[in-house]
Amino acid sequence: MITQETIAEIFAVARVEEVVGEFVRLKKSGRNFKALSPFSDEKTPSFVVSPAKQIWKDFSSGKGGNAVTFLMEHEHYSYPEALRYLAEKYGVEIREERQTPERVQRASERESLYIVTDFAKGYFQKVLTENPKGRAVGLAYCKARGFSAAAIGGFELGYCLDERSAFTVAALERGYRLEFLAQTGLTITRESGDAHLDRFRGRLIFPIHSFSGRTLGFGGRILKSDGELPKYINSPQSVIYNKSETLYGIFQSKREIVKRDNCYLVEGYTDVISLHQSGVKNAVASLGTSLTVAQIRLIKRLTQNLTILFDGDSAGVKAALRGLDLVLEQGMNVRVLLFPAGRDPDAFARSCSTDALREFLQRESEDFIRFKARLKAAEAQGDPLKKAAVVGDVVRSIAKVDDFIKRELYIRESAAIFQVSEQALFSQLNRYLQRDGREAAGRPKRKAFEVLQSEPREMRPHEAELERALLRAMLLYGTEEIAIKIPGESESYETTLAEEAIQLLVEDAITLQHPVLRKIFEEIRRHWESRDELLSGAHFAVHPDPEVAAMAADLMLEEQPLHDWKRMGVYVARPGTRLSRELLDTIFRYKRQFLERQLKTLAQGLKAQGESERTAAIREIMNTKRLMVVLDKFLTRVV
Repeated sequence: MITQETIAEIFAVARVEEVVGEFVRLKKSGRNFKALSPFSDEKTPSFVVSPAKQIWKDFSSGKGGNAVTFLMEHEHYSYPEALRYLAEKYGVEIREERQTPERVQRASERESLYIVTDFAKGYFQKVLTENPKGRAVGLAYCKARGFSAAAIGGFELGYCLDERSAFTVAALERGYRLEFLAQTGLTITRESGDAHLDRFRGRLIFPIHSFSGRTLGFGGRILKSDGELPKYINSPQSVIYNKSETLYGIFQSKREIVKRDNCYLVEGYTDVISLHQSGVKNAVASLGTSLTVAQIRLIKRLTQNLTILFDGDSAGVKAALRGLDLVLEQGMNVRVLLFPAGRDPDAFARSCSTDALREFLQRESEDFIRFKARLKAAEAQGDPLKKAAVVGDVVRSIAKVDDFIKRELYIRESAAIFQVSEQALFSQLNRYLQRDGREAAGRPKRKAFEVLQSEPREMRPHEAELERALLRAMLLYGTEEIAIKIPGESESYETTLAEEAIQLLVEDAITLQHPVLRKIFEEIRRHWESRDELLSGAHFAVHPDPEVAAMAADLMLEEQPLHDWKRMGVYVARPGTRLSRELLDTIFRYKRQFLERQLKTLAQGLKAQGESERTAAIREIMNTKRLMVVLDKFLTRVV
């Protein structure tokens, strides 16, 4: 775990305008920078970066935060990955807690493997583009396949000379240790100790990258005619490489997957490269394995929508369909596309324009359940026993879908395809669900009071905006001194805006409903009570919690549609003017919303109570109404 001191040092030196500027073209606009949104297509710039506050806000998508959250949103790094990226950029030494000597050694060995694979990638690239033998064999093959220079460079393709140990000798001469060359699978060692072989000799090299772009391993395609050797081989599993946990092309495709909100899954390296080269850059490959949960979750970090592209080999399709229930279990939307017989994504992509390819992929893709039902129905035609089996197989897939509305729609469509009754399929579905220990037909079996206790209460628009207005004022003006007039007296007292807000909410034990706003408020309150210090918006702009940082940026750079709330009778404090009155107005309106909700709850509970409890509830209702009258007078509301 990275130490808090290291995280603080990273936030202290990282400049949000520099980090964002590496990925987005920023233009100076007053004290801020502006740009077109990197998260959506727009013609008018709505992306704002504030160097003074060290935050950014994208008004088109609603996203915002600090330098770390930008990397998480734009590059889809995890929190630790974003911190390590910034540490490397700004020269901050990463210090970690609870590091035993064994863990330090493992981390050192792991980093050594990355260094070796990075060297190998660069070596193979140079052989492909600069070595005469590499150009004559490897580069000539790439050109024959139609790979452009941009594709070759973008996927960092290389070539390993068809010699016994040319790579290994070069690596050893440069000081790389044989044990690490062997652990990464780049070198095959013999027991005799003097005969080392290059695993990928005579092969075109496809580097396999991690989500963040590090080189994990390699794939190699043989370029000479030799029936005894496999056409493709991959690096063996190592400390840094597990083929079931990564996807070929994920690093090059992740931005486009987010932009298109869809991921195309293909089978091979060249399929991915040809699709990218043809303009379809949201494609990845599964490295020859059946799709795993880890790979599905990797895609799910970027999109909920997966489209699987199959060539015309029906046997391969049937085998692959058996593993797609895993995708449904992860709550993703799955579509399938079957290319014409004898065609694969690689050949098809090279045969048509980008527009024609995109149109074909969109037009021909079909919902997975519908595709499976049609395929199975065709298999079982004329055979009742086989039909019963394939119907059960389709319904079993439907049972993996969590959304019970989707289940019902799938059942109806499948019933029409198989020409069986919906009731029969629903009965079968319920049996599968009950067998799995899940609720029948997706309808939760809960008691009413359990639902009330466990389900979060949905906030009304008035409450949501008032909570935002309150926290916005606390972050922007919390340390400002204000004068509060004592009701019914001529005297007033001095305090700060944040202190008064804390006192007014805590005295009535009112808790904010929005979880992130509540987290910010509670941190301000605890810090004030324990240290007698107030936290400002600057503290939360670089907060280590990405949700908190994003919310702080959202509030401090938020465009406020004041006229809409005035029309609805909700006063939103305009920053910087008449702060004391505006703060009290906002809090009292929020308290009134709280009392309205409490009054409604008390009224609903009257029917279920006994005589004594009902009397106490009526008394509480009357007290609540009196408080509302007091608040109405302050707010000059017509009662």
